[in-house]
Amino acid sequence: MIARSANGYRLRRMVICLRQNGYRLRRMVICLRQNGYRLRRMKMGANMSSNVLRDKSASFGDRVIACCRVLKTRQAPQSALDQLFRAGTSVGANIAEAQFAHGKKDFVARLEIALKEINETGFWIERLFNGGYLTEREFKSMRSDSIAIKKVLLSSIKTVKTNLIQKRPNDEFCLVSRSE
Repeated sequence: MIARSANGYRLRRMVICLRQNGYRLRRMVICLRQNGYRLRRMKMGANMSSNVLRDKSASFGDRVIACCRVLKTRQAPQSALDQLFRAGTSVGANIAEAQFAHGKKDFVARLEIALKEINETGFWIERLFNGGYLTEREFKSMRSDSIAIKKVLLSSIKTVKTNLIQKRPNDEFCLVSRSE
């Protein structure tokens, strides 16, 4: 939400800060209206969504990098390591790209690419476990992380696609002006 008051103050950081501290949007809207601000509804952008998925995918990418480093010392096949590295780190890259998508269709496309990559990462983790390069503990840990990211991705894609079909208005507001 990028909005300017008549005096030119930006409210975007304030809204994000208030949300992070547990305040509800409705309380902010009532407060702004009581202080004479006019608000209009606006759609929620991709960059305003929760950062849980981005954080999980970034930490998963870091784990994949560390795992590849360890597997290299265990003499794992270089081609499998390259594939695991590319697929595991591209999940976070595609999610980061989706945060600044051109529209909802582009946003969905980036998330679907990330979903394909997390599936491929799971495939390579399983192959390395079956080949004896990963311990059972490492395999279960990496697999549970990939499944958690996969579930969040599937849920996000489903929600955005549903919103595209229904075109429901979101409860986001933008400051128009202050009525005096």
